[in-house]
Amino acid sequence: MNTKSGFRTTAQSLGLRLPHGRACAGAELDQLTTALLASHRRVVLKTDRSAGGHGLHFVSRGDRPPPSSPPPPESRWVVE
Repeated sequence: MNTKSGFRTTAQSLGLRLPHGRACAGAELDQLTTALLASHRRVVLKTDRSAGGHGLHFVSRGDRPPPSSPPPPESRWVVE
């Protein structure tokens, strides 16, 4: 439970309400973000191991991808 994905798994098993979303690898981040933006106006991308708002990226429909390089394929993320 020391990660955002671990929290989501535990919260789901306890029946807690969570924002629509899921965990993914960096290689899936763009595809998952696009899929969630099809049904939501805005999503947040969270690095799996971060705290205090560090590593949050808010993306709205129509936003251009950030100019930085894509995340490493093996990195872990949560998109909500």
